Amino acid sequence: SVDIDDTLIRSKDSTPIKCMIDLVKDMRKRGMKIAIITARPDGKNQVSWTKDQLEEHGIPFDKLVLMPRHERRSHNWDDAVGVYKERERMNLVRDGGKLVLTLGDGPGDHQPRSKYEYLKKKYFPHKSKEDRFVYFSDNILSAKMPCVYN
Repeated sequence: SVDIDDTLIRSKDSTPIKCMIDLVKDMRKRGMKIAIITARPDGKNQVSWTKDQLEEHGIPFDKLVLMPRHERRSHNWDDAVGVYKERERMNLVRDGGKLVLTLGDGPGDHQPRSKYEYLKKKYFPHKSKEDRFVYFSDNILSAKMPCVYN
């Protein structure tokens, strides 16, 4: 699964993050299905705008999932995003997909949820956009990518 904001596209100014887009394109060329799971709200206008933005930057995807508005009301944003994204990743598996890689800039983008607090403390202590890690567990590769814009 792949995140959008500050993973594929810079949220501040909508600049594409070319190296990450190239990685996703390469994954597609190798026959992998691309599921984009984002915490953007699932309103009609937001869905349309998100699809247009992905198309504009040439970002391939097979499935696009936006976060239901009612789930965005939590006072613990990181936990709400983590629960939502984990559920959607598990839905992909339940529907016959095989999850092999997660890409994202935040702790909620990564597996497994049982290691969430460990990942958050070890790799996201200051939410630095320059930190990076690769974490492998349960046959799933998770990569927190720095916000490098090129």
